[in-house]
Amino acid sequence: MVDMILSVKSEYADRILEGIKRFEFRTQRPRRQVSRVYIYATSPRKRIVGCFRLIRVLSGSPEEIWESCGNQGVIEKEKFFSFFGNSEMIYGFEVGYIERFNPPIDPFKTNCNFRAPQSFAYIYDISEIGLNGGSLPLQISD
Repeated sequence: MVDMILSVKSEYADRILEGIKRFEFRTQRPRRQVSRVYIYATSPRKRIVGCFRLIRVLSGSPEEIWESCGNQGVIEKEKFFSFFGNSEMIYGFEVGYIERFNPPIDPFKTNCNFRAPQSFAYIYDISEIGLNGGSLPLQISD
């Protein structure tokens, strides 16, 4: 299993950390089995604000995903379909155990080559995003 970093608009990153947003939607599915997902809150924050355990990834048409978990995605139906409506297949990442980083991590401070992913990217070495083993929760459970 690998970890990944996910770029998320700041407003949605906050909803994930509050435990309100239980699904994050994407047009691409991870090709690897993912354990932990780090949340990169996009502009204006540009910080890694926390992480969550990825429970499962649902797949289906936009209509199927909306029907099964749209109400847990904290996005208005019109916005959802304006973004995903033309896609044949989309994916819902189910959020599990959540860990908030206080203070948030500035990945640019420790890695001048850091680039926020367009959607998501795999992480093979957590130091790439400004973390070390001591920065992580000792155990993640559901």
